[in-house]
Amino acid sequence: KDHGLKNLIEGRLSEHSSVLVIEDLISTGGSSLDAVEALEQESHKVLGVLSIFQYGFASAKKRFQEKNMKYSSLTDFETLLARALSTNHISNEDYNRLQSWNIDPKLWSETFVKP
Repeated sequence: KDHGLKNLIEGRLSEHSSVLVIEDLISTGGSSLDAVEALEQESHKVLGVLSIFQYGFASAKKRFQEKNMKYSSLTDFETLLARALSTNHISNEDYNRLQSWNIDPKLWSETFVKP
């Protein structure tokens, strides 16, 4: 990784361990699947990936499906938005704008963010 301790895998593992990868955040799924690949290259069995939060991007879902890797999160962007709306932390307009961003962040940025 490019941040923190820059470790792809942290902790010690016995040979041929069964492993659950724990992540703080899944956005595109890239770093999670890099960790899965590194573990598999060391002959570990990866049972799945669990994160605290995920954005729910279609690209991440596709990557995990292509790898045939199970993943789950404690919460996600959709839940966060619904809660923020129901507790009046954001307006309906904000909710719609944020949902629009979540569907396609790249297109949203190209459309709404001025250089």
